Amino acid sequence: MKQLNISKSSWHYKMCAKFFTESDIPDNLCGYFWEVVLAPFLVFVIVIAILLFVIIPVGTLLSTPFTGILGNEIFWGRVQQVGLGVIFLETLFAGMVLVILGFDKIKNAGRKSLVGEYWEAKKDKVCPMIKFEDK
Repeated sequence: MKQLNISKSSWHYKMCAKFFTESDIPDNLCGYFWEVVLAPFLVFVIVIAILLFVIIPVGTLLSTPFTGILGNEIFWGRVQQVGLGVIFLETLFAGMVLVILGFDKIKNAGRKSLVGEYWEAKKDKVCPMIKFEDK
């Protein structure tokens, strides 16, 4: 069976180690790949939850005295909704760019990226075991 060596100093291992305990990090590529994808998604969900339940209500409370001065409450409500939509799309786009660029930077001389290894494993229908190395 094929074995994949991953350095414990790699960005994706460090990220997984921050979100999951060391014993929870899978020792096969398929599980490891999905944890690398899942961790940024969890951060995204937490950021959106903070936006929805903390920042937006506080912003609404702070802006309420100004809506009478500045004009129509419906208009300012729409401005907040558009702002939330822009933040959501920018965060989604930035996350996708970071993941794609991050995966490309993993490439070393002659080695495939994590995405390339995962793609090959799915094509072969065999997920290689991972050996984590202290480098």
